[in-house]
Amino acid sequence: MPPLPTPLAIETDAISVRRGAARALEAVSLAVPQGAIFGLLGPAGAGKTTALQVIAGRLRPSAGGGRVLGYDLLRERAAYLPRIGWVIERPIFHPLMTVRGNLRLRAYAGPAPRRARIDEALRRVGLAELQYRRVHTLTPGARMRMALALALLGGPELLLLDEPTLGLGPHEAEGLHELLRSLHAGGLTILLASPSRQELERLCTHAAVLSAGHLLTQGPVSALRAGRQTLLVEAEPRPIVAVVLERMGLQLAPAGPDRFHVDAPPEVAPRLVSALVNAGAHVRQVRPLPAALAGGPPPAGTDG
Repeated sequence: MPPLPTPLAIETDAISVRRGAARALEAVSLAVPQGAIFGLLGPAGAGKTTALQVIAGRLRPSAGGGRVLGYDLLRERAAYLPRIGWVIERPIFHPLMTVRGNLRLRAYAGPAPRRARIDEALRRVGLAELQYRRVHTLTPGARMRMALALALLGGPELLLLDEPTLGLGPHEAEGLHELLRSLHAGGLTILLASPSRQELERLCTHAAVLSAGHLLTQGPVSALRAGRQTLLVEAEPRPIVAVVLERMGLQLAPAGPDRFHVDAPPEVAPRLVSALVNAGAHVRQVRPLPAALAGGPPPAGTDG
């Protein structure tokens, strides 16, 4: 009997975000397994932070939807938001107060259960011995741990992080990686954004590659690292595209309106274009995608 599929902690369905004429996300469908450390890889402008803001309920998508922890992304935010924690923007702490004082201030401004979790949060992030230090004396790594402690006060099942090692030296970054692995081992699902392929390879179990607001590919890091060759096909109408690909023995995966990912090497592209045109399809482009985690990060976008 085959094993049951892993439930999804996050499932977005073609979410798009527009800011005026700018395109921040375009029909992005993410599938984040429960219990994963899932990385969003891409350069500045790829749409990583925008995706986190949508999932955290801080930004409403222009189109699309999805589910977070089993709840509707748009209609049931009040049900899932108490069950997630995030560090998308670094919180502003009072520099002359102690670590513990800052956490107490935030905890007592929220629901009562948060107050009982201060000691546990300090222990989990490794700040118990520094809890009476004033914030202005802390290293950048310790301040990031404070931000994580604040995110943990709600007892979350899901943690969202935007470039958590930004500004940290190699030693502090590796220490933070160890902390995140420990939190993951304790049952947290983690979704984090990073521009560093090396960071995601070292830390994550799964990843998605974004570029200029588009999802290029996603899956287990082991599969992405293998560099499976993929073509991006933009063509319509979809029924003709599907028939042509089936005749050629190629598998497609939807990547947005009239956009498809096709498992095929670059040399197949000219033959595929010819077959689509001869079948009456309107073809905008057929091109190879970056080799995901096998090479460098995807090219920078101009918007998003």
